[in-house]
Amino acid sequence: MKRLLFVLGFAFACLILGIGLSLAQTVAFLPMDGTEGSTTFTDTMGNTWTASGNVHISTAQAVSNGASAYFDGNNDYIGVANSSVFDFSGPFTIDFYMFPLDGSARNQYIAGESRPDNGWGVDIRFDEGYMDGWGYDGWYGQLTEDRTKPGLVNLNNWNHIMISANLDQVSLYINGQLAVQRHRGKISDGANPFRIGDQLNFGGLGFKGYIDDFRISDQPLAPVPIPGAAWLLGSGLLGLAAVRRKKKQGVSKSCRRSKLF
Repeated sequence: MKRLLFVLGFAFACLILGIGLSLAQTVAFLPMDGTEGSTTFTDTMGNTWTASGNVHISTAQAVSNGASAYFDGNNDYIGVANSSVFDFSGPFTIDFYMFPLDGSARNQYIAGESRPDNGWGVDIRFDEGYMDGWGYDGWYGQLTEDRTKPGLVNLNNWNHIMISANLDQVSLYINGQLAVQRHRGKISDGANPFRIGDQLNFGGLGFKGYIDDFRISDQPLAPVPIPGAAWLLGSGLLGLAAVRRKKKQGVSKSCRRSKLF
């Protein structure tokens, strides 16, 4: 019984979080929690971030804890000084939730160091309804959805985005689905600050929408396939129901025997 409950709980956690067990170390995590209008963004790992523009905590939309960060797309960003934490020359994962409000604008900047043309750091962008990544193999290290297919990001809704990289390849997952996977080259660390929402030296637009639970890890992760997690959850529920039914039947028979004697 205890083993069944453990499997059930594990499957449920995977279904909610969408992330498998890993030895990865979280090196930056912004839960985007707080009161409406606050411009304080706390990193649970101790990194110091500074808000610029009109970015603020909003309670209008949230994945967890009733709040997220709102960006109006006009030079809004949350930035942190460059450090070894934001050195992407090794394995890493960047994952977060986004609630985009504009699916037509080109090259909305979501996060990164904005020097992919020099082979420094990485960029994540939202481009006309599709996810884009740059800088994973110098300027040519583009990581983008297949534009011949419908985009996987849902406008005006929450989406889980994950970019996971080992030393040989980098993968883009959208809502638990592998969107694209390609070879990765050397990613050199530059002096640029890491920013969420916009970059001052970036030629595109800032991101318009909400971002929640922004995390950086020092190892590659992969989402748990939702069908698989759902199957585990369903199996656990059926198994639990069967055990309870069997026990109930056993008690009933015992009671009937006591009455007969």
